[in-house]
Amino acid sequence: MKHLSYILGVVAMLSLMPSCAKIERKDDGVEDMQICYDVIQDRSAVTKAAGVYPTGESFASYAWYLPDGMDWNSYRAYAELYIDKAEISYNSSRNSWYDQTRTYYWPNTGSLTFFSISPASVAESAELTKDDGFLISSWDVAANQDKDIMVADIQTDKNANETVGSFTGVPTIFRHKLAMIEGFTFNTFKDYAPGKSGDTYKDDDKRFFIQSIKVNNLKQEGQFVSGNAPSSTSIGQWQVSGTSAETDYTWFSEFEEVVYNSSGSEPIPANNLGGKTSILVLPQTFTNPDDADLEYEPNIEITYVTWEYTNDSGAYKSYETTARASLYSILASVGNRLDMNKKITFNITINLNSNLIIWAPDQNDWTDDDFNISI
Repeated sequence: MKHLSYILGVVAMLSLMPSCAKIERKDDGVEDMQICYDVIQDRSAVTKAAGVYPTGESFASYAWYLPDGMDWNSYRAYAELYIDKAEISYNSSRNSWYDQTRTYYWPNTGSLTFFSISPASVAESAELTKDDGFLISSWDVAANQDKDIMVADIQTDKNANETVGSFTGVPTIFRHKLAMIEGFTFNTFKDYAPGKSGDTYKDDDKRFFIQSIKVNNLKQEGQFVSGNAPSSTSIGQWQVSGTSAETDYTWFSEFEEVVYNSSGSEPIPANNLGGKTSILVLPQTFTNPDDADLEYEPNIEITYVTWEYTNDSGAYKSYETTARASLYSILASVGNRLDMNKKITFNITINLNSNLIIWAPDQNDWTDDDFNISI
């Protein structure tokens, strides 16, 4: 599913931005002359449920004005800023989204082209230009794990609110500009303890306990540019900073048994991310590491303990195993990269029939995406 965010918002504002040219506005107080925001679902994802923009969040919106006879694609160099970083937030008493400090109306003539970025606080680190769209010259994802950056598709040459479904306003379709590690699930290749009866096991039966899950050496600093016409096909671009520090994350650190489940894997939620339940990741392409350098390259590291029973009295011997694989190899089938608007779950299978770590990723849109792993 493309996890996209939807809101209906009416922008209520008190004044207009000063302009070099006089722009007449429809400010007679008629409700349908107010500029409204209708944040809607990307229709290519109609078979999947859409995410809802959180009512506790806000986004920043901008609009460029062009006179009659001029369109954004051909004449954007002449555009004047009409709405500058309006903060759109939810008002529960009106059940609508709008800038609660200013009022904007549609101009009598000409058209508006809209850009929006979320959350609103990211706008302080972003510059909007006619040629490049949104430019974030320096962003540290590790230091901003609470900021899920999204940019809305451009809405060009608008001169009135539009009716889309049951809502009226400027369509505002947000797309995530980061990747997210959402989860880890575990199973065993087969039931390695078939003789279990109460606390009794057969010789060579085994139990497995996850001890730690780590994501190591991620570069999380970079620059982003959206382009002057962001859309589903023009998604923008990240560039990893050459001076980016490497960040390690410990997803889980405890002692959790992996039990064979023929119907599917069991999740192990994060318990060591400072209260967070996922990891935001800077989109990037990974390079092929030398085997000797694997521990210093971006990788996933799983440490688990095996209890191997020696007889039916319950006696066992215990040993620890650490399985590590580079993100380059894990993501080989999808171009060795993590892309924007991707939400990832890693499904790990403990497989004693093989000493290899087998990664079978399927990177799709920000939804219930799984990477199947056998260790």
